[in-house]
Amino acid sequence: QAVTVGDEVTKRIEQLERGNLYLRQQFRGALISRLMLAAEPGEYGPLSRAVEESMGLVVERFGPQIGSAGAIAAMGAVLDAQAGDGLNLFPVRESKKRSAERATRRIAVAGAVLLGIIAWWWAGNGVLTVKTWRTRITTLTTALDRRAGPLQPMREIIRKRQQSAAQLNAVQRVEAERAKLQQLLQSLSLAAEAGVTITGFTATRDPANWTVSIAGNASAYAPSDAVSSVHRFYRGIPQMVRSSTVALDGLNWPEPAAATQATTISFALHYTTPASDGASAVPSAPPPQP
Repeated sequence: QAVTVGDEVTKRIEQLERGNLYLRQQFRGALISRLMLAAEPGEYGPLSRAVEESMGLVVERFGPQIGSAGAIAAMGAVLDAQAGDGLNLFPVRESKKRSAERATRRIAVAGAVLLGIIAWWWAGNGVLTVKTWRTRITTLTTALDRRAGPLQPMREIIRKRQQSAAQLNAVQRVEAERAKLQQLLQSLSLAAEAGVTITGFTATRDPANWTVSIAGNASAYAPSDAVSSVHRFYRGIPQMVRSSTVALDGLNWPEPAAATQATTISFALHYTTPASDGASAVPSAPPPQP
C-alpha cells in the first residue's frame, strides 16, 4: 500500500502498527518484515528511518519509476475501490457468531484434509505392503525351487521306501492272517483226539475279529463215551484258539433204534477270536458245561 508522508510521522507509524496487528490476527501470526514505501524525496528519508527504528522493518522505495507518491496513492485507491474489501487500518471487532462460523469452517477444512491424508496414507501403505509381501513370496519361491532340484532324487528314494514299507506291512498283515487261519484250522485236529467228526466249518472275518462256526457229531456204543467226546472237544477249543466266547448253539441226542446200534450226538457251536494274536489277547476261560 502506498503511504504519503506528511508532518504527522507518528500517526503514520501507528497506522502501520495497527495494520501489522490486523494481519497477524487474520493470518495466524503472520508478521511484516519488509515495507515498500512511496514518499516525496524530501519526506522519504525521515519517515523510512523512523519506521526502521520504531518497528524494526526493512524499508525499501516503492515504484520510483512510476512517478510521484500522489500518483501511486491514487492508483492504490482505485485498486482498493475495485476490490470491494480493501485493507482497513481501523477494523471493527469481529462478532462471536462470525468468529464461530470461521472456526467451524477451519475445523471442517482441517478435518477433510486430515481424512484425505489418512486415506491416502492407508491406501499407499496397503499397496506397499502387498507389493513387499509379493516380492518376498516370489523370492522365497525362487529360492525353494532352486534348492528343490538336488532334493528330487532323495524324494524319489523316500517315495520308493514308503512303497516298500507299505508292501512290507501288507505282507506282514497277510502273514498274520494266514497264521491265525492256520491256528483256527488246527483246532479241527482236536476233533480226532476227542473222537469227534467235523461236518461243517465256517470262518468269517470283520475288521477286528474272526467268527467261527463248527458243526460235528460224536458216535459211541456207550452214550457216556459220546458225551465225553463232545465234552473234551468243547473244553479244548478255548485253549487252542484263545477265545473265551465259545457258545453251544445246539445239541441233538436221538435214541438209538436198537440196543446194538451206536449212539450219535450232533452238536453246533461258535466262538469269536481276535484277528491277530498278541500280548493283549483275552485269556481263555473254561466254558460252561454242555
